[in-house]
Parts: sequence; structure tokens; C-alpha cells
Amino acid sequence: MYEPDSISILDLAVKARNQCRLAWIVDGTAGETVGAKRALQRFGEVVDAAKDPIDIVADKLVALGVKGVTTFADAQIVRAAEIARRLGIPGNSPEVAVRLVDKVAQRDALRSSGVPVPAYCGIGATDSVDEMRSKLAKVPFPAVVKPAVGNGGRDTVYSRIADQALSYINDQRDSGNNRRWIVEQLIGEYPAAQPGGFGDYVSVELVVGRGNVYPVTVTGRMPLVDPFRETGAFIPAAVSRDKQDSIIEMAVAAAKAIGVETGCLHTEIKLTSEGPRIIEVNGRVPGGGIASLVHEQSGVDLIDCAIKVALGKEPVLGAAPASAGISYHFALQPPIDKRVSLVPDYAERLYGIDGVERLDVRALEELVSRADGSYRYLLMMKGRARDHRALLDAYDLMHRVLACDGPC
Repeated sequence: MYEPDSISILDLAVKARNQCRLAWIVDGTAGETVGAKRALQRFGEVVDAAKDPIDIVADKLVALGVKGVTTFADAQIVRAAEIARRLGIPGNSPEVAVRLVDKVAQRDALRSSGVPVPAYCGIGATDSVDEMRSKLAKVPFPAVVKPAVGNGGRDTVYSRIADQALSYINDQRDSGNNRRWIVEQLIGEYPAAQPGGFGDYVSVELVVGRGNVYPVTVTGRMPLVDPFRETGAFIPAAVSRDKQDSIIEMAVAAAKAIGVETGCLHTEIKLTSEGPRIIEVNGRVPGGGIASLVHEQSGVDLIDCAIKVALGKEPVLGAAPASAGISYHFALQPPIDKRVSLVPDYAERLYGIDGVERLDVRALEELVSRADGSYRYLLMMKGRARDHRALLDAYDLMHRVLACDGPC
């Protein structure tokens, strides 16, 4: 199941080359262009699922001899599961797929299996004000309000009191954003703590095949910025081996509680004084450059793993010697509601930092709001630091290429 910007067409084609032929299932509502479809056709059959019901799509795939289905986009996870069920091929059930994309359903599954979760409530798209007040009364504040289905921190806000959460949801409705929400007790601090200069959370990359859960690595994360925007990842994480073991144990427990049978999981975990706590489990290969960091530091190719488990094969997880130093991928997030730009000599400055390998510029200037989430960064910086101290220095120097209209 393909969606624009979810994965490089060429990367996937290269990794699949010696394993299978590709069939690209596209959904016209996802914004594919004619040019994108032509690019897909260079590397396999294209099945347009925009108008056909799922049974017709399944018949087309049977005719092509499809033996596995996967996706790298959150919005396609449920449909991929529905296709897998109809074809009788490896995959998660549609019920499990819903738990991977619906935050309320996921919290319900975790809680039912005894995995620690914060107090939370789901707010329906048509709940009355009185119904919302009744539900919010069961959640200790401060809390986080976020869409029940969504990603990248879009439309996610901190609420100090219940009335603030209620006002935010009502404002969203007034602007036409009629969706379901989850309101959950804040885990940790806000603004987020920065233990040792790093983020107060990590992610765990897992591969699941035939119901077997294989831990790959714990990924360190840089601090979140207002409100909950991601700023980068690095491997190895700056946590002890003992803590990593407990973090992995929590991630595996969450995967089993949700009932995942097949696929790659990107599980975000908050580090608290009570131990690791699940933020959310994402049912796909991680974005933000994390997959490349995993490959550099462990030798595990998560895209290759996703293909293999979708075909019912064993993933290749043999340990490889770790690359020297700390591999990182940073996102330069601009401050909220301020017009900012990159200084004219930003490239010279950043490439002058020891270990910087690549800059990917998204915008030379930007003005972002709290609703935009993590995706309107200015640039991504990839590199390698000799140690965690040098990593923090590179992160600090990256932020010095921002110029603001007024104080930053």
C-alpha cells in the first residue's frame, strides 16, 4: 500500500529486487500525481484502489500472484490488513490494525493486558459539551489532547485544566475539524524534561514475524520542543544497559498486548521515575531518518525486514559491528508563531561541524503554528559524533543558523 512521501520508491524497489516483484496499491485520495504513478510503473504493476471496493482490489492482486502486503504509511495500515485477510496471506487482523492507528483503541488494549497507561478518555466527534465534561472529569490534569487518529504531533496540545481541553476541542469543531480525540494525563513534565541534554523519551524498533517479536535497538531522542515536536534521534541511546532491557521489555509487552503478528513497530516510550511508560506504538518502519541510523549501527535493514515478514519469511537480524561513534539525524524546528529563516551561510557553518554528512533543506524560511506538528522543520542534519558530548555540541551549533524577526 503506497502513499506519497511514506518511502522512497527507488529504495523499496532496490531492496525488493532479489526477493519479489512489486505491485503498488495506490489510493487516489492520498494525493498521488500522474508523475508518481509513472514512477511506480517503472518498478512494478500499479493497482488503483481509489474507486474499487476491497473485494475487487483483492481479486486484482490474486491475478497478479501477490503473496504479501505491507505499507509504510499510517493511513494505509488498516486497509493493508483487510487485503491480507482477504488474500489469506501474512498480516495483522483488521482489528489489530485499528489498534495500531487509533490511540483510544490502543490504550484500551494496553490497559486490558496490564501494561501501565496514564488515565485517559476518548472524546467522540459528536459528543455534547456535557458528555465531554463528564469524560474529562475522570482524567487528572494537566493532560495532553491529541487526535485519536493522527501522527507527527499535529493538532496536539498541552492542557493545564479540563476547561482548557474542552475549549480547544470546541475551537477545533468550530473550524471544521470534526474528529475524535484522546485526552490523557500528562506523562512526565511539561515543558518536557531534558535529562543530560537529551529527550526524556526513547523509541524501540521491533520486528514481528509470525507472532514472534524481535527487538532491534533502542533509539535515543533529542528534546521535544513546544508543543510536542520531534527534533531528532540518535543511536546508541544515552541510557544504561539495564534501563535498555526494561525499556525493551515494555515495548515487547505492548506489541503482544495489541496482538501484532506481522510487521515493523516503532514504539515511543517515556522515561519516568516510575519506569518506562508507553507513549504510543506505531505499526510501521520509523521515519525521521531512524531506519538509516538503525542500519548503520546494527546492520539491520528495517525495510528489508518489513518485506520479509510480509512474505512470511524470517527477518535478517544478525548483529553487525556497530559503526564508530554516535549516528544521528536532527530536525531544526523553528519556534512557534515566529517568522524565521536560515542565515545566508548556514550550509558553510553546518558542514563545518565535525562529522556532519548531509543536509536536507525543506524550507529557507518558515512560520509555523502549534497545529503543524513535527513536519514543518527547516532542515534535517545527518551525521556522526565521536561521543554523546560531541552529539550535544552538534545539536547546539545547528540551532545557531536560525534568524528570527525579533528574539528567537
